[in-house]
Amino acid sequence: MSENLEQEPKAANAPDSLAEVKANVKKFRWTTFALILLCFFLPFVQISCREQKIMSITGFQLAFGTEMQEPQMFGPPKTRKLGGEPLVLLTLLAALAGLGCSFIKGKLGFLLPAICGAAGILFMLIVKVRLDDDALKQGGGMLTVEYLFGFIVTCLLLLISAGINGFFFQEARKSADSG
Repeated sequence: MSENLEQEPKAANAPDSLAEVKANVKKFRWTTFALILLCFFLPFVQISCREQKIMSITGFQLAFGTEMQEPQMFGPPKTRKLGGEPLVLLTLLAALAGLGCSFIKGKLGFLLPAICGAAGILFMLIVKVRLDDDALKQGGGMLTVEYLFGFIVTCLLLLISAGINGFFFQEARKSADSG
């Protein structure tokens, strides 16, 4: 009795090996930085007082500043200018730099975007601590800051971009040392 072992046909676009997967990831590692820039259009934080939403702020508003309407007990709301957060602006600049550096060839083209991603995630973590601290000090414990989709996805993409580029930098170093 002979067994007929049939091989399953490969999907038309399936990669042949790990090397092809790496090549595909290398080609599109700039996309994480492009997506980070798009996330700045999304809501980053929501400020609430006693669980009542006061305002939602996008990444660009957080970076460059915005105006806030403060409701008053009697009369029309007051307009208050909120200054930009310099570290969010630095994160935006790190994402722009990471995007540009992603097109550089060689080891430097992996190292610089990895540094940009790592710096960006560090800036965002410091921003989170600062915003929480400011809400506690200014609101006397009544203000809360909720981190929304744009903030979370930006942090994740910065972490991913730092990891991917760091991995490829190490791979390039290994191949240069062995070759």
